[in-house]
Amino acid sequence: MTVLVSRPAEHVAVVTLNRPDSLNSITHELLTDLGHAFTELDQDRDVRAIVLTGAGRGFSAGLDLRDPGRPPGSDDLGVVQYKFRFQRRFSGLIEQMHGLRPALVAAVNGAAVGAGLGLALACDTRVCGPGAKFGVGPIKIGLAGADVGISYFLPRVVGTTLAFEMMLTGRLVTADEARTSGLVLRVADDPLAEAVGIAGAIAANAPFALWTTRDLMWANVDAPSLRHAIVQEDRAQVLVSLTDDLAEGKQAFVDRRAATYQDR
Repeated sequence: MTVLVSRPAEHVAVVTLNRPDSLNSITHELLTDLGHAFTELDQDRDVRAIVLTGAGRGFSAGLDLRDPGRPPGSDDLGVVQYKFRFQRRFSGLIEQMHGLRPALVAAVNGAAVGAGLGLALACDTRVCGPGAKFGVGPIKIGLAGADVGISYFLPRVVGTTLAFEMMLTGRLVTADEARTSGLVLRVADDPLAEAVGIAGAIAANAPFALWTTRDLMWANVDAPSLRHAIVQEDRAQVLVSLTDDLAEGKQAFVDRRAATYQDR
């Protein structure tokens, strides 16, 4: 299997890219398996947070340039049509991740380059190990540095100044620079354990409130004005206030105990 799924903590799933011999470089088989894993976890109401990581020494070195495979149903396509189908297989996964119900935390061990960087950026937050490196790979081989959502996420995460340099030069960013620039939340000796801890803290909260908050955050990153953002917040907060989980959360606070949320 190119993708493994485990459940290390309550309401938390870990999705592991499992091609360690190639630094988890991405093939169409891996894309398919990853998409299926995300679909199943998105439909599982018990899952509130997902950690994405890579097996072995790297998170993901990006596209497998030696043998990426072919998208299903593409054998009889023309060159332009085939290239577009090829590209959409990658970018479509990024869009799928962005629209998931559970929160996403990336645990970056080693390199996250090219499409691997795209996968990490599509998560809501990231932690990394001391040896992690981040880079926009395609520009180094003659392709555009704007790829698989990177031109959308990267400027929002680190600002335009660093994003433009990374996208136009392909320079690798170290773990320390990633932390100071905001690309990662923190650097940890065991990034997977750190990410599972963050995911667990997220998953301790009410499911509908979590989904609403994640949805609102990303919507309001693109809000054209404060007024637009507040209107969406007001409506969402009223909806959340009508859930049974709110009553449970309030009572748990009074009782000084952990809340038991039922997603109702």
